[in-house]
Amino acid sequence: MYIKLCHCLLYLHYSRVRQGEIRNWCSENYLNYQTLNDISSNRIQYLSSLRELSFIPNSHSPALNRNTTNTPLIRSLIASAFNPQLARIDLPDKKFAASSSGAVELDPEARTIKYFNQENGRVFVHPSSTVFDAQTFPGNSVYMSYFNKMATSKVFIRDLTPFNAYTMLLFGGKLELDTLGRGLVVDGWLRLRGWARIGVLISRLRGMLDEVLQRKIDDPGAELGGEEVVQVVTRLVELDGMDQ
Repeated sequence: MYIKLCHCLLYLHYSRVRQGEIRNWCSENYLNYQTLNDISSNRIQYLSSLRELSFIPNSHSPALNRNTTNTPLIRSLIASAFNPQLARIDLPDKKFAASSSGAVELDPEARTIKYFNQENGRVFVHPSSTVFDAQTFPGNSVYMSYFNKMATSKVFIRDLTPFNAYTMLLFGGKLELDTLGRGLVVDGWLRLRGWARIGVLISRLRGMLDEVLQRKIDDPGAELGGEEVVQVVTRLVELDGMDQ
């Protein structure tokens, strides 16, 4: 996520460079001018389409950027957009080392972390991915969304975004209760440990969120930021269901 944040900051800097100096600035910072130009063009087209549909106002509103730094929510929305291109992160058993202040938990070696998706079973992070050597993931992330999948000697996934369990519960596939009482099942294959009542409450919350989003579709100009349901969902994703 640190690398992605750096990319965002570089793009913001790029957007402020004077037109005649952009190519030199890209060369000095080892960036591809055409790629940044494509990003800028797509961004303009996307904003234009949203304004034409009245999803956002024609004039700039600070409220549109209120979640710009909310990285757990951004990861959550990316996972929702890529669903069902999701994988489970299987971390090895925890190991500890003795220190003067007591036992200290060690980060697992990257090669001991395994990934599984529904279609292929075990999959592997592509060596070109920024998380290829990752030993930990931000925000209690236990799942990974991916944009690309390729098969050579192994099935590789790339363009990855880690996300937490409440993102899966709120934005994943169909949510069911395990009939054997072992927790919850998402999209028919992802099992999460938890009380059955959590599944009931989350199902109801998802239904309420769907109703709010449907209102936005029916009335694109409606403002949803103050909706209590939206605030609750945002908070659950931010804290992964923990009280704070």
